Order: sequence, then structure tokens, then C-alpha cells
Amino acid sequence: MANLYSKLADLIEKHPKRVILTWVVVLLLALPLGVMTMTQPGVLQYDIEVPTNPANDTTIKNGISNFVDELNNSLSDEYDKGFVSIMDAGFYSKNSSGSGIEMIALTFTADVNVNKQIPTIRELVDDAKDASGMDYTTYVTGSSAINFDTEDGAMTDVKRIDPFSILLVLILIGLFFRSFVSAATPPCVIGFAYAMTLAVIYGLSQLMGIYYMTSTLVLIAMLGAGCDYCIFILSRYREERVAGKDHSEALREAIVWAGESITTSGISVIIGFGAMSLCSFAMIKTMGIVLAAGIVFALLAALTLIPAIIAVVGDKIFYPNKALKLDPKGKTMNSWYGAIVRFGHRYFRSSAEHATKYAVPIVIAAILITLPLGYVALNNTGSYDMISTMPESEAKTGVEVITENA
Repeated sequence: MANLYSKLADLIEKHPKRVILTWVVVLLLALPLGVMTMTQPGVLQYDIEVPTNPANDTTIKNGISNFVDELNNSLSDEYDKGFVSIMDAGFYSKNSSGSGIEMIALTFTADVNVNKQIPTIRELVDDAKDASGMDYTTYVTGSSAINFDTEDGAMTDVKRIDPFSILLVLILIGLFFRSFVSAATPPCVIGFAYAMTLAVIYGLSQLMGIYYMTSTLVLIAMLGAGCDYCIFILSRYREERVAGKDHSEALREAIVWAGESITTSGISVIIGFGAMSLCSFAMIKTMGIVLAAGIVFALLAALTLIPAIIAVVGDKIFYPNKALKLDPKGKTMNSWYGAIVRFGHRYFRSSAEHATKYAVPIVIAAILITLPLGYVALNNTGSYDMISTMPESEAKTGVEVITENA
């Protein structure tokens, strides 16, 4: 195995710029597919089935017919004649007080992305309520409305999750290396790998349905695992330089030994995610395939692109931190950063000492804690209620009202 990484080190040392150029070319080839993955309708799917079983109570509340007429007129004004059909599906109730729900079904007769029509439909429903004088609460729900609200909520979450994750990665790596260059390099490298993964998602979408959250989950997984792999390479390179080895020898040692470690770790993660592809549940199956592919690309980037960048820029990868080794009596070690470093050293030294001194009691305690928790996990009943996992929205509330009354 070491011989394999020695050959990899030789290749990167001789042709670092070619390695970087290869990644840039692949990135440029993957970008169009990645953009289509995130923007083209149908690549990421939002389908959720909402089973309903309405009762056969046909009592019609006062004012409903006027509302239906107004809505029908509004739909005719907004869309071509015959484009949307409307049907009053009747009144349903499960209580004796007479309260319940009136269900009205809208059907698009033309080939159209109904999800994108939901905001317009909701505006027309509000206008019809005002015109008819009906003061009841209305909900636009159903599979298309659920898809729209789920997608909208997911995109809102992504706008918060992705920047927050990247910011945390930059801060933590920056504090570790005391360098903004070192902090920015791993996320940028994983960005290359993520673009490759989006291209794979686009290709897979032509063969199978890809759940809409997959693109977000794979990015978070790649940032977590991929940046960790990159830090392994950077840290080992710095350790070898601190030990007195020259640039070339330190890089070779980092590729050979840190490379072997991250490959073993990466393969374990890939197997774990890959096992999800054996699931019969399509959503989990496709997520497993994409997540495994994402870790493959992250691992390849850490093994080739990061070393190639180090080969080109050398110790400048740690800029502006020029000192590879901290002076125990220097200004840095007497600052807040030095206090954090000393605390970390004490903590991990103490942890190592206690782990070796009390190994048997620790193992026994872990087993005693695991057994009851394992029993709970094995006897826990799962649920496929996708509606309950949705963010609060009009479509979700509408389904809950239907469930309560129909």
C-alpha cells in the first residue's frame, strides 16, 4: 500500500501543475451539469404521496357555491378556457357540531408544472373569498402544494445551512493553522469535488428520481469528511517540516502516510453510505448512491489536488503564519491563542492517560450504556409519515385539517 502512495507522491511532485490543471478542466466540464442540477426542473424531485380517504357526507355549507363560481371565473380569466377544471368534492366532518371541511378539487388538463402554479392559485383563492364574501379559512394543499412548500422551505434552509457550515469550517481550520490561506484551501478543494458530484447527480437523474434534499446533504457530508481529509494532509506536511525535513520530503511523507490513513477512513464512509443503496425505499437508495459518490470525489481531491497545491506554493499555504513551530516563550503563546493551545494539550494528554489507565472500566461502562439503548433501538417502531417532517406551511396545515375531518 505504501508503494502505491509513493508512486502517487512521485507523480504529484513531478507534475503538480498538471494535476491542478486536470482538476480545473474537469471542474469546467462539470459546471454546466452542476448548474442544471440545481436549476433545471425535474432533476431533483419533491414527490410525496398524500393518501386521503374522505367520508361520504355531502352536506354543502352556505356560500360555498358562490365561492366556487367566483374561483371558476378567476381561473378562466387567468388561464385559457379548459386549462383548469374545478370540482366541488363535498363536505366532510367527524364531529356532531356540524363543523367540518368543504373539499374543492382543481385539475390542470394541460401538461404544466403544477408546482409553479401554486402561488398563483393561492392568490386566486383569496380573491374569490373576498368577492364571494365567504369568511371561512381556506387551504391550498395536495401533492403539488406540498411539493411547492417543501421545496420552498428546503431552499430557505439551504440558504442558512450552507453559509453557516462553510463559515464554521473556515473559522475552525483558521484557528487550527492560524492562517486564512490554510482555512480557505480545503473548502475550495471540496468545492471542486462538489461540482463533480452535482454532475453525477444530473446524470443519475436521467436514470432515477433524486430526492430534493440530496444536494444539500451531500454538500454537508463532503464538507465534514473532505475538509477533515485535507487537514490530515496539511497537518502531516507541517509536522514533517517542523521535524526538519525539506519541502519535497515532507510532502512525500504526507502523501504516503496521511494518504493511507484518509483512504482507509474514506473507504469506510463510502461503504457506510453505499450500504444505503441496498434499501428498497427509493429516496434512501438514491441518497446513498449520491453520498457515496460525493465522498469518493472528496477523497480524490484530498489525495491529489491538495498535495499538488502544496507542491506549487510550499510553506506559503500557511500564510500569514510564517513560523512552522510555535516558540513556547514567544508572543503568540502568551496570548489567548497560546492559552487555547495549552488547554488542548492538557486535555488530550489527560484523556490519553485516563483511557489507558482505566481501559477495562471504560469498556464495561460503554457496554452497560449500549445494551439498554440498543434494546430501545431494536424495538422502536419507525414511521413513514413524511408530512410530519415538513416545515410549517399552508399545505401541511391543510393536510392536518383534512385528516381531522375526513
